[in-house]
Amino acid sequence: MKQIHQITFISFLSLLTVFPFAVTAQKKVPGKSLVLTAGRATHFTGDIRGLGVQTEYTVSVKKNWFWTAGIGYNIHNDKGIPVIFDYNGRTYDETKNETNAGIQVTGHWGYKLLNQPADLLGVKIGGLLRYQSLSAATSVSILYPALTNLPYPVYVFDNSDPQVTFAAGVSGQLFYTHALSSKLGLGILAGYQFDSNGDNISQISLSITRFLK
Repeated sequence: MKQIHQITFISFLSLLTVFPFAVTAQKKVPGKSLVLTAGRATHFTGDIRGLGVQTEYTVSVKKNWFWTAGIGYNIHNDKGIPVIFDYNGRTYDETKNETNAGIQVTGHWGYKLLNQPADLLGVKIGGLLRYQSLSAATSVSILYPALTNLPYPVYVFDNSDPQVTFAAGVSGQLFYTHALSSKLGLGILAGYQFDSNGDNISQISLSITRFLK
C-alpha cells in the first residue's frame, strides 16, 4: 500500500511539472497574423511631421523566421515658403500649406529576437514600391513693384521638380508585441525607410495584432 501511495505521489508531481508547459503551449503565439500600425511619421526631406498607417499580413516559416506583405500610406503637411505682403494698408498672408502624401506596398523578411509564448521582439528588413504626390514648390521668386510697376509684389512659384513620383526603396523595422489572448496582441513599432526619389521617412507607431492561427 505504501508503494502505491509513493507511485501516486510521483505521478502527481509529474502532472504538476507537465501542466504548466501544456498551458504555455496553448498560449503560444500563432504562426499567421494581421497587424495594423498607426502613429507619427517624419519626412526628413523637409523634417515634416505627419501620420503613418500600415496593414501587414505575417506568416512564420520557421521557428524564428517569418515574412510579411503589407500596404500603407503616410501624409505630412507644413507651412510652405512665407508669402506675406502689405497692400492698401492691409497685411495679406498668402502662404500655401504644403502636403506630401504617399501610398506604398512593402515586403519584409523578419527574425524574432525574443520568441516567448506571450512576447515577441523582432526585426524586419525588406523593400517597398511607393507612389507619392507633393504640393510644395521647388522655389519662390519675388518681383517687387519697382520691376513690375504693379502696386504689390508678384510671387513666382517654380515647380521644376517632379510633384508626382514613383520610387523603389528599402525599409527596416524593430517591433515588440505582447499577446493579450490567443487572438489579440498590442505592441509598438519603430521604422526607417529611404527610396530612390531621395525621400527618408521615420516612424514610431502603436500596433494591434489579430492572430489568425
